[in-house]
Amino acid sequence: MFNLPASAPWWAAVFVVLVGLLIIGFNRFMRHFWPQNSADRKAVLLERQREKTRRRKEAEKQRALREARRTQQRDAARQPAPPS
Repeated sequence: MFNLPASAPWWAAVFVVLVGLLIIGFNRFMRHFWPQNSADRKAVLLERQREKTRRRKEAEKQRALREARRTQQRDAARQPAPPS
């Protein structure tokens, strides 16, 4: 078919072929799992955005609770002990 010199960088040729196969495989994977209809695609993106927002709000709520606990513990440690 074609002849390459004996000193040809075979590793480079193999690398190019593997990258090409990965790109083709990724493209087929995305076509199979990513909606082709733009309305469906929009619904998928909106659902991802809602989920991301929900997780962010949950993380902020947990962070606020931890901060409130730390503040409460710090204030309790600063309180002088009641006289006996």
